[in-house]
Amino acid sequence: MALSQAGVPTHPGNLKRMSFPGAINPQVTKIDSSHTLINVDPTLNTVLATLTARIQENYLKAKHLSLDAPSTGSIEFRPVAFTTQEALGTNYYVKLLVVNQSSSDKTAAASGQQDEYIHVMIFSQPWTQTAELKGIAVNKSLADSIVDRIAPILDSIPDATLH
Repeated sequence: MALSQAGVPTHPGNLKRMSFPGAINPQVTKIDSSHTLINVDPTLNTVLATLTARIQENYLKAKHLSLDAPSTGSIEFRPVAFTTQEALGTNYYVKLLVVNQSSSDKTAAASGQQDEYIHVMIFSQPWTQTAELKGIAVNKSLADSIVDRIAPILDSIPDATLH
């Protein structure tokens, strides 16, 4: 049996299905047109659909935007990658592409501005129908690690937690 650099037994097959109790799975699963979320992880797909409004609310709060601000337009979050941690359920660490349908965003995209990403931490326990948004980090890039410094969800998010 082969060992990883951390001394953990590895399996030549699919690492993402290995159990790493208490540790964050080092395997990041990419989501794209050939690996859709509904096929890769149907539970996460359902949980994200359930929590979309809460993610948007906390995204706007972290960015200091109002839910009713006309400049926010229609915001969509598209998953691009995730990893997991098993802990009396599953903690999902998810990288989401922020797609803003407002006209100002289309102008920014035309000027060459980089895509915006956020990272969210979600706790899921399907057997109890539990799905909770536990943390969010805004102003992320595609290259940023999914699990680094995700601020917990609070009633008010202090400026120091923005990354």
